[in-house]
Amino acid sequence: FRITSESSVSAGVRRIDAVTGQDAYRSFQQDRDTLKHVATALKAEPSQALERAASLREERSELERQVRQLQQRLANLEAKSLGDEAPEIDGVRVLAKTIDVASRDELLAYADSLRQRIGQGEGILLLGSAIEGKAALLCMITETAQKARKVRAGDLINEVATHVGGRGGGRPTLAQAGGSNPAGIPAAVAVFEDVV
Repeated sequence: FRITSESSVSAGVRRIDAVTGQDAYRSFQQDRDTLKHVATALKAEPSQALERAASLREERSELERQVRQLQQRLANLEAKSLGDEAPEIDGVRVLAKTIDVASRDELLAYADSLRQRIGQGEGILLLGSAIEGKAALLCMITETAQKARKVRAGDLINEVATHVGGRGGGRPTLAQAGGSNPAGIPAAVAVFEDVV
């Protein structure tokens, strides 16, 4: 007799599924065979498969941490060069770029690097990237520019988010938008200076 699953049917009622006899025996055999395949894939003995999997998970976490650090360094280097080429509109540095990142966190880190590059001056920026097949836009305004110009990041990003088939929102100095049309990112970036 072997329990194969357990679930909730309704409030206070549980369902237990089980197999018996030869079906139970086959179930144990399948699990044993699966463990052997997993151990082979992990290049370990079945008795050491769990340890090996835990070790690989730790290695992966460390590698992901290193990748994030390298991506941040790369973003800082790129931000330095991009910050220098940002044109000025009526004393405000305006930058709109399409970049290649894998997550919204990276997009935000990139924008932070650019904001630091602009420093205490007035700056407005828009970054666009295709993330997991969808459009991601981020608009960031320095506090100096937001207070002096009374412009809100959410208003600006909604003006350009229509190009990617979406809408956005956020704080006065930071807004994000998403959309189902990543092909529209270049158009959103192209019109941003006019919108500003």
